Amino acid sequence: KSPLDELVKRLPEPVEMGKEMLGMLKNENVIIEKSTDEKSGTSLYLVAGNKIIIANGNGSYAGVQTMAHECLHSVQNKKMLWFNFIYSNFYYMSLLPNRLYTQMTYL
Repeated sequence: KSPLDELVKRLPEPVEMGKEMLGMLKNENVIIEKSTDEKSGTSLYLVAGNKIIIANGNGSYAGVQTMAHECLHSVQNKKMLWFNFIYSNFYYMSLLPNRLYTQMTYL
Protein backbone atom coordinates (compact mmCIF):
# COMPACT_ATOMS: atom_id res chain seq x y z
CA LYS A 1 0.00 0.00 0.00
CA SER A 2 1.11 3.50 -0.72
CA PRO A 3 1.82 6.12 1.96
CA LEU A 4 -1.17 8.05 0.60
CA ASP A 5 -3.48 5.10 1.36
CA GLU A 6 -2.14 4.97 4.92
CA LEU A 7 -2.73 8.69 5.33
CA VAL A 8 -6.32 8.47 4.07
CA LYS A 9 -7.08 5.73 6.63
CA ARG A 10 -6.31 8.20 9.42
CA LEU A 11 -8.67 10.87 8.14
CA PRO A 12 -12.04 11.42 9.84
CA GLU A 13 -15.29 10.16 8.36
CA PRO A 14 -16.51 12.14 5.31
CA VAL A 15 -19.33 13.83 7.25
CA GLU A 16 -16.93 15.06 9.94
CA MET A 17 -14.40 16.13 7.33
CA GLY A 18 -17.11 18.07 5.50
CA LYS A 19 -18.16 19.86 8.69
CA GLU A 20 -14.54 20.93 9.22
CA MET A 21 -14.25 22.16 5.63
CA LEU A 22 -17.53 24.07 5.88
CA GLY A 23 -16.26 25.65 9.10
CA MET A 24 -13.16 26.86 7.25
CA LEU A 25 -15.45 28.33 4.58
CA LYS A 26 -17.64 29.95 7.29
CA ASN A 27 -20.69 28.14 5.94
CA GLU A 28 -21.85 25.90 8.77
CA ASN A 29 -25.57 25.99 7.90
CA VAL A 30 -25.21 23.24 5.25
CA ILE A 31 -26.57 19.79 6.10
CA ILE A 32 -24.30 16.83 5.29
CA GLU A 33 -25.75 13.33 4.94
CA LYS A 34 -24.39 10.00 3.83
CA SER A 35 -26.30 8.47 0.93
CA THR A 36 -28.91 5.94 1.98
CA ASP A 37 -28.27 3.96 -1.22
CA GLU A 38 -25.44 1.54 -0.45
CA LYS A 39 -24.58 1.15 -4.15
CA SER A 40 -24.56 4.85 -4.96
CA GLY A 41 -21.30 6.36 -6.07
CA THR A 42 -22.75 9.84 -6.50
CA SER A 43 -22.04 12.80 -4.25
CA LEU A 44 -23.79 16.10 -4.82
CA TYR A 45 -24.76 19.46 -3.41
CA LEU A 46 -28.51 20.14 -3.50
CA VAL A 47 -29.01 23.87 -3.82
CA ALA A 48 -32.74 23.64 -3.03
CA GLY A 49 -32.16 22.01 0.34
CA ASN A 50 -28.71 23.46 1.09
CA LYS A 51 -27.56 19.89 1.61
CA ILE A 52 -24.57 17.76 0.64
CA ILE A 53 -25.18 14.07 0.05
CA ILE A 54 -22.04 11.96 0.17
CA ALA A 55 -21.72 8.63 -1.61
CA ASN A 56 -20.93 5.54 0.38
CA GLY A 57 -17.48 4.08 0.05
CA ASN A 58 -15.59 7.35 -0.10
CA GLY A 59 -12.75 5.91 1.98
CA SER A 60 -10.17 7.07 -0.53
CA TYR A 61 -8.34 10.23 -1.37
CA ALA A 62 -10.91 10.73 -4.15
CA GLY A 63 -13.48 11.02 -1.34
CA VAL A 64 -11.50 13.89 0.18
CA GLN A 65 -11.46 15.70 -3.15
CA THR A 66 -15.18 15.05 -3.65
CA MET A 67 -16.07 16.44 -0.23
CA ALA A 68 -14.00 19.57 -0.89
CA HIS A 69 -15.67 19.94 -4.30
CA GLU A 70 -19.19 19.74 -2.84
CA CYS A 71 -18.31 22.13 0.00
CA LEU A 72 -17.14 24.67 -2.57
CA HIS A 73 -20.48 24.38 -4.38
CA SER A 74 -22.18 25.34 -1.12
CA VAL A 75 -20.51 28.78 -1.14
CA GLN A 76 -21.11 29.52 -4.81
CA ASN A 77 -23.71 32.03 -5.93
CA LYS A 78 -27.11 30.33 -5.58
CA LYS A 79 -28.54 32.12 -8.63
CA MET A 80 -25.73 30.74 -10.75
CA LEU A 81 -26.27 27.23 -9.38
CA TRP A 82 -29.99 27.42 -10.14
CA PHE A 83 -29.27 28.73 -13.64
CA ASN A 84 -26.87 25.87 -14.29
CA PHE A 85 -29.41 23.33 -13.00
CA ILE A 86 -32.23 24.66 -15.18
CA TYR A 87 -30.08 25.18 -18.27
CA SER A 88 -28.47 21.73 -18.13
CA ASN A 89 -31.84 20.03 -17.67
CA PHE A 90 -33.35 21.90 -20.63
CA TYR A 91 -30.29 21.00 -22.66
CA TYR A 92 -30.61 17.29 -21.86
CA MET A 93 -34.33 17.39 -22.55
CA SER A 94 -33.64 18.93 -25.97
CA LEU A 95 -31.42 15.95 -26.78
CA LEU A 96 -34.09 13.44 -25.78
CA PRO A 97 -36.21 13.61 -28.99
CA ASN A 98 -33.07 13.03 -31.04
CA ARG A 99 -32.16 9.98 -28.95
CA LEU A 100 -35.68 8.56 -29.22
CA TYR A 101 -35.65 9.03 -32.98
CA THR A 102 -32.27 7.32 -33.25
CA GLN A 103 -33.45 4.39 -31.13
CA MET A 104 -36.66 4.01 -33.11
CA THR A 105 -34.80 3.78 -36.43
CA TYR A 106 -33.13 0.61 -35.12
CA LEU A 107 -36.46 -1.10 -34.34
